[in-house]
Amino acid sequence: MTKIVLWVSDLEAQIAFYSNLLELELVGREAGFAELTGPGNSVMLHELPMEYRAPVPITAQLQAQTEVAIKPVFLVEDLDAARERLAGTFATAAAEAFTHGHSIYLDVIDPEGNVIQLEQRL
Repeated sequence: MTKIVLWVSDLEAQIAFYSNLLELELVGREAGFAELTGPGNSVMLHELPMEYRAPVPITAQLQAQTEVAIKPVFLVEDLDAARERLAGTFATAAAEAFTHGHSIYLDVIDPEGNVIQLEQRL
């Protein structure tokens, strides 16, 4: 398992988003910080300093962060079920998943514009 830290503006909303999308459990919580963990994934959400935060609550998807040099990849059991869990959120998914090696991948932009990828192993 790998851990990743994502900086977020709306900590509560992102806790709800990632725990639902990746079926994670909230295992740690402090002011401005939360850790979510489950099989194969561990996400630490850290609240951005005030001067960098988007206005909260987020009311629409923020612009994709295309100048970031990293794209986290999260394991999911069922890519179609994960795509369904995106419904009703401000996240968007690519129209098509793609296969590479022994996995199927789907690009997703989370509600705050973080570009992530979901992986289902074949």
